[in-house]
Amino acid sequence: MLFRSDRTFKVWAYSFSHSQLLLHSALVDGDPRIDVLFKPVLAMPTGMAYDGLVIRCATAE
Repeated sequence: MLFRSDRTFKVWAYSFSHSQLLLHSALVDGDPRIDVLFKPVLAMPTGMAYDGLVIRCATAE
């Protein structure tokens, strides 16, 4: 596992032409905001908000 957070993340920006997706966390009790940029993005789930986020290395499966 590379990263894990229980915060809510929203799709902040998606650029088809640049193949990138930016997720933006909600503010929690004065903690800094977390932005996560994925690039290159080949496919994207249809959800616009995610409760919690786990990032892992992809496998061949």
